[in-house]
Amino acid sequence: MQSTGACIWLCGAPGAGKSTIAAGVASELQRRGIPVEVLDAEPHAAHLVLRLSPSEPASDADLRRLAHVAGLLALRGVIAIVASDAGSESLRADLRARTPQFTEVFVDAPAEICAQRATSTTPASRFEEPTAPDVRVVTHDRTPAASTAQLISHLESIGVVGE
Repeated sequence: MQSTGACIWLCGAPGAGKSTIAAGVASELQRRGIPVEVLDAEPHAAHLVLRLSPSEPASDADLRRLAHVAGLLALRGVIAIVASDAGSESLRADLRARTPQFTEVFVDAPAEICAQRATSTTPASRFEEPTAPDVRVVTHDRTPAASTAQLISHLESIGVVGE
């Protein structure tokens, strides 16, 4: 299966479903034999995100580190999927400008659903919704498999992943 390196940046409020979609997309890409790496802010916190405590949200500098690693992977033909609660729209615009093949994915769910699902301690108020993401994936009214399929279809349509 053909693919090109890319950075797929999943943004959304805590509990929106970013890690679930990242895992589903990674699984499907691996099944197709496509090199993929998930850079989820939570599991990578000990190595890439510098926090004074586990409850402290990732800083802009932390997110730039994740984007830098994702960009290096993308340059080597790997699809890097970043899942992160935090980040302002201006930060994501800066990351887009610096990162090869950057695709912004808004993982969207209503605040009350996110509050029920959230395992992160990052405040939802710290997340700034994107005004023009490359793709919006709604997660509250469909299965994780359907959300994953929507994102895979988008990646196929923009040529990141061959059909």
